[in-house]
Amino acid sequence: MLNIITLNINGIKERSKQEFLNKFLLRYNPDFLCLQETNINNFKELHSAYLAIVNNNIENKRSGTIIMYKKEINVIKIEKEESGRIIRAQFENITIVNIYAPTQNEVAASRHLFFLHVLPKFLKANDENTIILGDFNCIIDERDREGIKNKINHQLKNVIDRLKYVDAFRTVSPNTNAYTFISPNGKSRIDRIYVQSKHKHNIKNCININFAYSDHVAVMLELGESVCKPVNKNILWKLNTSVLDDPDFQEEIEIFIIKAKRKLRKYQSITIWWEKEIKENFKKLSQMYCKIKTKEKNAMKEFYEKCLDQVKIEFDNGGKNLDDYYLFKSKLKEIHKVEENGKQVRGKLNYLINNEISTVANLIKEKNNGESRTIKNLENNGTQNEGIHKIIHDFYEELYTLKPHSKDQRWEVLENIQSILTDDINQQLVKEISENEVLNAINTLQEGKSPGIDGLPIEFYKKIWPLLKNEITEMYRFILNSQNLSKTQSTGIITLIHKGGSRSVLGNWRPISLLCSDYKILAKILTLRLKNILPNIISEEQTGGIKNRDITQNLITFRNIIEHFSTQEQYDSEIGKKFPLDFEKAYDIVDRTFLYQVLVKFGFQDTFINYIKILYESSTISKVFINKAFGKEIYLQRGVRQGCPLAMYLYILFIEPFLKLIKKQIKPIKIAQASHQVSAFVDDVSVFIDSPEELKKLEQCIKIVEKATIQESIKKNLIF
Repeated sequence: MLNIITLNINGIKERSKQEFLNKFLLRYNPDFLCLQETNINNFKELHSAYLAIVNNNIENKRSGTIIMYKKEINVIKIEKEESGRIIRAQFENITIVNIYAPTQNEVAASRHLFFLHVLPKFLKANDENTIILGDFNCIIDERDREGIKNKINHQLKNVIDRLKYVDAFRTVSPNTNAYTFISPNGKSRIDRIYVQSKHKHNIKNCININFAYSDHVAVMLELGESVCKPVNKNILWKLNTSVLDDPDFQEEIEIFIIKAKRKLRKYQSITIWWEKEIKENFKKLSQMYCKIKTKEKNAMKEFYEKCLDQVKIEFDNGGKNLDDYYLFKSKLKEIHKVEENGKQVRGKLNYLINNEISTVANLIKEKNNGESRTIKNLENNGTQNEGIHKIIHDFYEELYTLKPHSKDQRWEVLENIQSILTDDINQQLVKEISENEVLNAINTLQEGKSPGIDGLPIEFYKKIWPLLKNEITEMYRFILNSQNLSKTQSTGIITLIHKGGSRSVLGNWRPISLLCSDYKILAKILTLRLKNILPNIISEEQTGGIKNRDITQNLITFRNIIEHFSTQEQYDSEIGKKFPLDFEKAYDIVDRTFLYQVLVKFGFQDTFINYIKILYESSTISKVFINKAFGKEIYLQRGVRQGCPLAMYLYILFIEPFLKLIKKQIKPIKIAQASHQVSAFVDDVSVFIDSPEELKKLEQCIKIVEKATIQESIKKNLIF
């Protein structure tokens, strides 16, 4: 059991009040005691069993806050708000945010900004066990006042509701009136404790306790032990890209690369050297550097906080120098701004928002990014993490297992390919990789994307390119010649994104492959080569990803078809339809053996086909990463990876014979000089039918393709 007490002490200078508080500690023995409105400069030890974190203010002597905690509890990190109104203390398994909010008699704008901008700075989206407590000097529930003119504070309510906290007292006593502040003007419950909603089942009790030396009562929360259990940390490392712009770290990188180059000759291959000397050792270097920088930042922050405390004491004793006071405040503000930038990166805010609510938006975005990837339970009795991982593993192992096919039906589909690549085009596809190609691929890959298992995003490659361009280019040439990827290049991470619907149904989660950036650079080089030649062999009806084609062409076709059917009297309600075909899990069910046969039929040289096989047959291992843990390895016998630059273009090639089969079998609908049978935007395919006979032909085409390749049911829907 864990006991936490919050109390507005209304000043703690009096010796008699300190003695009474000491007896209060002895009686209730809380693990944490959080005080507000302390009005004290030097807080001396009240009880030998407790340590104290103090935050006071030179401008408003009554706004101080204190967190007392038992000595056996280890504190990890302390943050203080400059006006003395907030302390955030992170302990081993719990974080406490102690608040003394401005009163309604103070400037309204100050209260408004406090809840919308100041408070959220001290709430971290990744804190699993966080308690927000203190004197809020306002209410967010009409039941918590009587007589007093204390309006609902919608700014605080917005923070509490959107970050999913619950009122501990209301959780255990939903219909009880129990006020914490009583005055001649009325009474209200302005002293409260908030617990994250996911931990509300651990609230054992929450009661009010009278305290004779204050006009407020204390609030005590009893929590079950499970809320304080250590939470598994995210085992995936990701480079903090902000250090790449640090001049000191840039010098470290240059020295690091010079040393690594000297060791290249000692290795059997450049890929082994790259894996060990560059990837592994750079990770160690950056982790060490970031750890040192974090310690320096925390030490600097603690130094300025102590300086601010000392200046306040001097000012209270008659000192006149406010310059140092404002200097130290500005330094602390700068540190807070850097931390806010980190929140924006983690939250991936890519839209403009009102500055007044930016901090709340950052928190919600960052929090949702984590929660959207969390699976709490699955059908088939998957509730514990081990059970969830087993269900996921079995599901995707089955999904990515290659299915048998009909050779006859496969040939019937393949024979519809008539276009053949020229020798000149093939030479462009298999030419030796150049430095310019590598650099172009690096520059065209989008920044801010999640990296693969090595944790190195594309920003890393942009930074090191001038120093390692020869080695990087040579590595890609070696990979294509030796037909071998390095260990991390051949390993993908599958992360699941919720698409909508029930979160307990695994089919409602989309698998996304997180691939290492050096893998994606090579895939991008081949993608850019392939993209240039596709207009020569892909049907005009396919517009997705093809040069000089876009979805506008599909929309114009749909409009013309609709107008045609609506103006022709010979079409009744049973005919004259558009049939969208649903290739469920389209990328995941691609039969790569069929894909390679398609490439051969189009006249791609074996050399280029082998390049594709290097990326897809040498990297068949993936691990599902969910709930901050890896599952067992899954062997990808089929599919193209969502997250791979090549995936869309390989799928376009994969589906092209099917489009040609439809064009061969289905009678075209003629409008003016144009003929229409099918329209496609990557895997979004629609077929136009004007008679029941043509519908039967479409159904036959679908059966042929199902048997020839995917062995899955292609759903068709009726529109118009």
